Amino acid sequence: MTSGTAFERDDTGISLPQLRPARSRSHRFSPCARPSTTTSARPTRTSPPSGSAGSSWSETPARAEGIAEIERRAAEYGLPPLAWPKPWPGNTLVAMRAATFAKQTGRAVSFSLAGFRQAFAAGRDLTDVDNVMIAGAACELHPRALLKAVETEGVKGALREATDRAGDLGVEGVPAVVVDGEVFWGDDRLEDAVEAAARS
Repeated sequence: MTSGTAFERDDTGISLPQLRPARSRSHRFSPCARPSTTTSARPTRTSPPSGSAGSSWSETPARAEGIAEIERRAAEYGLPPLAWPKPWPGNTLVAMRAATFAKQTGRAVSFSLAGFRQAFAAGRDLTDVDNVMIAGAACELHPRALLKAVETEGVKGALREATDRAGDLGVEGVPAVVVDGEVFWGDDRLEDAVEAAARS
């Protein structure tokens, strides 16, 4: 399974800073301080797309090509060179439970950003609980509270429910944004998602 965050419009009152294109159709985005239509960030685990024989592309002969494509896009976005964690991909179940707890405390987006910085800027393995705790500390989640939370049935159940919800919505991978039932999957669809939200 892959892990990440899906965003869905709802009425929970959780606002997500809108991503606006810095240049028209350029695939470059910058965060906008003004909140967008109310959305909810949902940490989720997703199954590989149909037709992949149960494997992520990262575990197939297409791995090198896929990594090169991600690095190319990151450079286009103006991001620093990626530092790939080892192993990658790894079992991020604990990290996703931590993200679920972060959501419950209103820190889903900040934890996700901190986690991705740990993984792909610092090259730290998120299968290592210590690195998950570092990401939590970066968004003011106390390590002891986080360690306790990831073992609770409430957090485990919430992640399962979010994963089931993502499947019901048709989410096959992350990042994904759901606008009025339409799934926009992948960083190259973010601008389309913003435009769809603006129209509805």
